[in-house]
Amino acid sequence: MTWGAGARLEGSRRLEWKADVATLRQLAATVAPPERQPLYAALQAAIDLYSRLRGPVFSRYDVQTDARPEEILRHAIRRHWTERSAVE
Repeated sequence: MTWGAGARLEGSRRLEWKADVATLRQLAATVAPPERQPLYAALQAAIDLYSRLRGPVFSRYDVQTDARPEEILRHAIRRHWTERSAVE
């Protein structure tokens, strides 16, 4: 997150002092109680956070990405969630 924001890397313990409010909210959304729906929402939030931060970090190091594997994974997770929800 620090790299993505272009700030000096000083360790993750200071993240809450440097990250913007939107990033902190998105990070907090990745934490969930051990219950089905909140865990699924937290997983989606983690994927969204990674996707948001990947661009700035990868462009800094000139790493090329392909969005297809991520979309395949998102689709598989959604399909699995929908199938499990129908059974339970």
